[in-house]
Amino acid sequence: MNHFVSLVIFAIVVSACFALLMKPTDAERWRYFFRLLFYFIGCGFIVAWVMYFFPL
Repeated sequence: MNHFVSLVIFAIVVSACFALLMKPTDAERWRYFFRLLFYFIGCGFIVAWVMYFFPL
């Protein structure tokens, strides 16, 4: 399993937990879930892109 698959699985699990805990209605939960999922994966790409230029 590569890092991207791990990132997506983590993002799905955490987004689902946060959506279930934070929002009262189903419609709000789904919107919040997809927005958090997009933020997690998008920030992962941004961090990976920045780290690409600073190899260890």
